[in-house]
Amino acid sequence: MEARSIMSDHPSGAAPDPRIIVALDYATPAQALQLAAKLDPRECRLKVGKELFTVAGPALVRDLQDGRIHVVSQANAGVSAARNRGIAEASGTYLAFLDADDRWHPRKLAVQIERLRAQGVAAFCFTRFRMAHGDGQPGDDSLHPSSTLQPSLRVLARNNFVGCSTVVVDRSCVQKVGGFPDSEALRKGGQDYALWLRIATVAPLVFVPEVLVDYWVHPTSRVGSDAVKNFEGAVFALQSFRAWNEQQFEVWTGSTYRALVGRRGLSMMQALWRGRRLDRRMWAKAMRSWARALIES
Repeated sequence: MEARSIMSDHPSGAAPDPRIIVALDYATPAQALQLAAKLDPRECRLKVGKELFTVAGPALVRDLQDGRIHVVSQANAGVSAARNRGIAEASGTYLAFLDADDRWHPRKLAVQIERLRAQGVAAFCFTRFRMAHGDGQPGDDSLHPSSTLQPSLRVLARNNFVGCSTVVVDRSCVQKVGGFPDSEALRKGGQDYALWLRIATVAPLVFVPEVLVDYWVHPTSRVGSDAVKNFEGAVFALQSFRAWNEQQFEVWTGSTYRALVGRRGLSMMQALWRGRRLDRRMWAKAMRSWARALIES
């Protein structure tokens, strides 16, 4: 991320408005410190990811705490709890998310904050993203979502078109729906999607049809690498959303939970076919997961 380019848009001497939570979920302390050195503490606060803290420990926190950076610590209670703590500590208007295997383009924050300010109401903004492999080369069907997307809650319930690292959202929207939901199931996947669904009930979805984020696909990444895990994460999110307000679920989504799961299952099978995942064990796993989700409905 070219942080200096992003931060340089403010007039000299002007106090920046948004303060952004940046998650340091890097594999090594050196990578985390390199990014931290580029950030303006007037605009950013840092969250040290669980894996990074396990590797680097308190020494990293001491290195970060150089007078410019405010460090917040808490016991490990899962991703949602860590994010919600970061949101509680934030003092600005907007929240943005950046995973370690993603990269923001230099104009990303400036473009989205301008669009959000133009709304006149608290809103949720996201952009297109590009999926690239470890060698930096884009994969097949690498741009998401479609540039012609017309976002709505009903469309979102059928397909999660929001990449987490593309999001900039008014903090009040997140607070209004109670922050990132948490459960034993969601800790396996779907936490982001579960929050997007809730926010879509209280705020407009603002789409910037420009590629402003690169998502790096590697063997341990969830998105684009494991159709079954993606399906299960979507199911967990839909279950959480239905439990949040059962009376309004079908009104909001325009569909039954069972129909949405059925549609998701078909998408999973199509993804396996496109990816040439033709081994019996993978197909059996997919069928079991789909059947289990339908039975639970």
